[in-house]
Parts: sequence; structure tokens; C-alpha cells
Amino acid sequence: GEKEKAAVLEENSAEGDESVASSKRGKAGEEEDHELEQRFVESVAESVSEEQAAQNDVDLEWKLLVARSLVRPLPLRHPTGMVVGRVLNSLANVVVDAVEAAREEVELAEDETIPPLPPAFDQWYVPVDAPRVDGPALWAESLREEYPDEEPKSREDKYHSSVYHGVYSKMCDLIDGYSLTAGAVHAEALKAYTASIGMDLKTMASLRYEEDARGKRVLLLVDLDVGQDMIPDPFSGDEWGIPENQRLDKIFLVARMVRKLLREEPSTVMITTLLTPPPPEAGDEKHPVPELCDLSIKSLAPMLEAVLRMDVTFCPSVAKLEAILSVPESSRLGQVILLDHVDADPMVPFPEPEPVLESDDEEERLPWLGTEKDDPDLMDPPSLTRLNLGTALVPLVDLFVCDTAEACLDPKLSLSPLSMPTVERVVGPNLHKEVASASVLLNRPKRPFVAIVAGDELLDEVKHIDRMIDVVDELVIAGKIALVFLSVLGHKTGAAKFDPSYEPMAKALLSKAQTMGVPVTLPVDFVMGDVFVDALSEGPKHDEEDQDPDEEQPDESSGFDYDGETMECTVSEGLMRTMHPLDLGNQTINLLKELLERCNTVLWTGLVGVAQCSAFQNGSRELVEAVVQAHEDRNTLVMIGGDELVRWAELFADLDPESGPLGDGNGVTHAFKDLEIGKRLLSMVPAPGLEGMLRREPNEEEELLEEEVQAKRIMEGYVSEDDEDEEMGYDDGGDGAESADY
Repeated sequence: GEKEKAAVLEENSAEGDESVASSKRGKAGEEEDHELEQRFVESVAESVSEEQAAQNDVDLEWKLLVARSLVRPLPLRHPTGMVVGRVLNSLANVVVDAVEAAREEVELAEDETIPPLPPAFDQWYVPVDAPRVDGPALWAESLREEYPDEEPKSREDKYHSSVYHGVYSKMCDLIDGYSLTAGAVHAEALKAYTASIGMDLKTMASLRYEEDARGKRVLLLVDLDVGQDMIPDPFSGDEWGIPENQRLDKIFLVARMVRKLLREEPSTVMITTLLTPPPPEAGDEKHPVPELCDLSIKSLAPMLEAVLRMDVTFCPSVAKLEAILSVPESSRLGQVILLDHVDADPMVPFPEPEPVLESDDEEERLPWLGTEKDDPDLMDPPSLTRLNLGTALVPLVDLFVCDTAEACLDPKLSLSPLSMPTVERVVGPNLHKEVASASVLLNRPKRPFVAIVAGDELLDEVKHIDRMIDVVDELVIAGKIALVFLSVLGHKTGAAKFDPSYEPMAKALLSKAQTMGVPVTLPVDFVMGDVFVDALSEGPKHDEEDQDPDEEQPDESSGFDYDGETMECTVSEGLMRTMHPLDLGNQTINLLKELLERCNTVLWTGLVGVAQCSAFQNGSRELVEAVVQAHEDRNTLVMIGGDELVRWAELFADLDPESGPLGDGNGVTHAFKDLEIGKRLLSMVPAPGLEGMLRREPNEEEELLEEEVQAKRIMEGYVSEDDEDEEMGYDDGGDGAESADY
């Protein structure tokens, strides 16, 4: 305010001096606008000569206007008067050119004029004394086509018709040019925007066997979670482990990775994993399921030995690991050590409390004479804290390879202290697939890009939807969360219940999508049921003992039976108040199929219906078949995420069992193993396990998806990794020999 007052006084005192009359604030604004203008001009225009720059003025003006009218994050904030003025001049030139062409056509003299017609639209306000003129009728008469049997048009009608058609054609060309330029600038702006936020994923270092492992103490955090397969020891019952005849594919995947590391002569290869507790039904009254911290993966050591055909040392604690690594390096080169899982108590035991020693000093043995609250004997002893496993391993590890997505969400489980600069931390090959897939979606998706987001709770999906609006071309919202958006738009949602506090979130997301120019597709009809079911509902149980072994086994993909009544309802007619919307209707399915046919990248997270129930799995089944077909026929990038979606997609896709699990080019491009880490990667939300990673520029293969790597291998003549190993002289029997030993 004081600055404005000073500017006014200065303006009044300056007689006729315009430079003094402009306020400091106005000057600053002009300078800022000019600076922004110049910055954008430099970014979109190549360095050209003055003559060429003059010729490209109109092009540049269009780009400036287009960029400022876009809703994506761009360097400029609002169109300046210069650009708007020149655009208006372009429109004026269209009218002038059309008028001059019409005058030549009807041969009007220079001093001759033809009065304009009244507006072609009904006037909403006419003064009382003004004559009534039917503008639309006059224009219709002027634009009427000539017929041979009728009288020719008057000179005035020919003039007005020529002007109209001239302006019409020129305006169409102008709008087409603007639209093409808008599309090009929009695409460049979006590419620059997503590249700036996706760069962190591209530079996250992935394990390079040849460069990273030689001579180092390597620790692998891999997926050897066998908790669901553990049973009590049949002899002792106190220890839990894996049955000797159990075949685990995870063992072979880890063994392949260890073999590749051993070729590069590391000092030591250490292996650890996460572990989940066995299900409660695995125990009984005599042998209840123990606590997770009391379980051990010791039974995996002989299995690894059989697959690797070499000694594997099991190490139950950090103290024993220190003793093993204290041996001279020459005598333990290439040693493989299996550490217990990261939650095991013996790995880093609790510190023992310090013993209380009675003093010989007579004064110290006298009774406390102070207040009770200050009595040292009544004070709580200091709490004992266990040393973090990652901190305890820091001096024992040179290279840490994180290769499990589940661990990345927890700093303790991901051993976060093992990070740069004290320890080289890199991404393992399996976790790299997750990172590379997210990087491709952010940096080089095939346009158009559609995201299908489904789920039960909007609170769990709000950040993901918000992020998708930034990067996709179209957005589909399905599942239970779609009902919140339909409610916001004034539609009935049947008997479904959701938290009313979600409605402001849905309004904000719809508003952002409208501002960003991203179309949002919501369901237009549902399959309703009078009995509510969800993923946790239990279907009819089959008694395996009473079942005839000769009978055909029930199809797992059919789900459990539904006991209620079903019907289809459209959103426009209103969903019945007593019915629950549990799956997408046929109209919505057909709508989404049409959308998928014109898109080249699809990201789908969450089931669109209660696929666990046979009555409500048609929507998920039809969409799975559509995306698999799009991937096979048109090479569409298809990525799905979510445990339940991946599980049911494998059942619905009916893939060849020999081709392996869904993903990595089999059925779809990629299946995110852990949806939460996938969402964090796409949303650029920090994950504890991915922080502190080594950063470096990726090589050509590290930027490729797994299916692209496999295609490249086939082009080079390698059918599989085993064939590549054999070609490189690393054949050691393959999985066939290992399977026999195992």
C-alpha cells in the first residue's frame, strides 16, 4: 500500500514524463512478463537469423497462445496483450480478405458500399422505438442456393453470400491450424513435464554383475518368503521348517542370481529375506504357530546347497557372521552364507541389562532420606533398545542388493541403514522390473494412455487418482469408489454405503480432471444383488474327504456361488435403494472395450467387481480378455497391479501353464507384484527401501521392459537366459540337473 501511494505521488509530481508515471510495481510486472515471454520463446524456437525469425512470427505467436491456454504445468501463466492483439489482427485479416474478395467478385467500385445485414441470430434486446428486423430470414435468403428455374440472386445477396463463405473457410483453416499447433505444443509440454518427474526412476542404479560385485561382500535381500509352506518338525515339533520334498520355484530364481554373482568373483555372497508367519491352521493344540521372531529359515540351507551344488553356511546371528568374515578373504572367496530372516530375534539379540552391584561404601547403603519420587530404587530402569539389523550389518557389507518390493515400504525390513555413502545400495533384477515399468509409464508411454482405477475405499486411491490425472489421456474409475463420484454428480447409489467425507475428495478430483482436460469415464450401469458380498465373503465349503476323486474338480476361476437375486440397473434410471451394485453392467463393459481399442497404453489397478463370486465376475473377466487381446494383437502396453487382480487375471486369461506366470510379456506387459510400491513409484512418493540408492545413468538394456529385453534376446539368437549362459561358457547343468539334485 505504501508503495502504491508513493507511486501515485510520484505520478502526480511528474509533469508529462511517462517513464516516471509508471509505478515500480507496474515495471516489475512488465519485466516479469517480458522475461517469461523471452524464456518460452527461447525454449520453443531454434536459433535462427533475424530474417527467419521475422518469417516465423505468426508461428511463434500461436505457440505462445497455445502454451498459455493449456492446463498442464507450463512455464507461462497468462496470455499477454501482445499475443491477444496479434490474434485479433489475424481474425481481422480474415474478415478483410473475405470482404475484398467479395467486392471483386460482384465488381463493386471503390466508392460503392453495400450495407451489412442485421445479426443472423434473434436479438435478445431491441429498443422500443427500433424497427423489427428478421435477421435470420434475411441471412437465409442471402445464402440460398441459386436454381435454374428461379430468378438469379441480387447483387447484394451475392456479396453477402461470398463474404460469409470466405470468412467461413478462412476461419476453418485458422481453427485447424490452431488445433494442430495446440496438439503439438501440448504433447511437448506433457513430455517435458513427465520427464522432469520421472528422471529419478531412470537414474536409480540397477545391479550390474560385471561392474558391481567383484571382490565385494554382497548382501542380497530377496524373496525367499516360505512362511505359508512351513510346518512343525514331525520328530521334535518345536522347530518349524520346510518339508524335504517341497519344490519351491523361488529357490531356483535366487540360485540363478547367485550363480551370476559368483562368476564375477565376489568376496562373499550373503542372502536374507522377509518372512510371513504360517497360517493358524498350520498348527494344532500340541504345536501352535510360534511368533514370527521365533521362526527360522534354517531348513532352506540344504535346499540352496542342492540347487547351487556348493556349500551354503547358515548364519543365525550377526555375531557369528562377524566371526565368519574375520577369516582371511583368500580362504573364503566366493563363500555363500544364508542369514536368518530380518525379523528373527537371534540375528540381533536384546542387550543384557547391566548387573546391579552393591557398593561397599556405607553412605551409599544408607536408606534414601529424600522424597519418594526421587528415590533411585523406585525409578524405572532405562529401556533396552535392540540395535537395528541394518545398522549392525553396515561394517560387514560393501554392496547391498534390494530385490523385493514388499520390503521397500518399511525402513526396518528394507535395511535402510545399508545405503549410500557408507554402503553401495542398488536395485535387484526383480525390483528393477517394477522400477522400469513405472519409468516407462512416466517417460515414454504409447499415447493415448488410459488408466483404469478400481477399489473399495477412495481414501486408499485418492493419491493414485490424483497422480494419474497428471499423466494419462483418459481416466476410468470403477469398483466401489465409482459410487462416490456418481453420488457427487447427483445419482442414486443403491444400498451401497460409503463415508460422506469422501465426497469433497471426489469433487476435487473431478474438478482437477476437468481443468486438466482429462476425460473421466464412470460406470453407466451395474449388476445389482440383494445380498451383499465382498472379497472376504465365504462361499460354500467342499469337504475334501467326502469328495469322490473320480469327479471333475471344480474350476477355481468360477468363484463361489451367490445365494441372492441379481438384476441390471442403469445409472440414468437410478439404482434401486434395496440392491447392492457389485459388478459392471454390459453397457459399461462395451463402453470400456471401445475405449481400450483406441488406447495404446493401459494401466489397470484393482478389480472392477466382486470377482470372487460367480455372479459378479463378468466385468473383470471381460476386461481381462480385452486387455490380453489388445496386448497380443496390437502390442499394447498393458500393466496391471493388485494381488487380487493379478490372481484372478491369471485365472481368467487361461494362459499356458508352461509359459509361466502372468506378466513380463506373457498375457500382459507387466504385473506389479506389490500394488502399493507401484503406486509410490508412479506418484513419486518416497519409499524407505528406495531411498539412498546409488545414482547413475542407465544403459540401453536397463531402460527396456522385460518383454523388450526378451525380444532383443530372441533377435540376438538367445531363446532364454539358460541359452545365453551356455553361449557365454557358463553352462553348469541348467535347471534340469538342479531339479534332479533338488
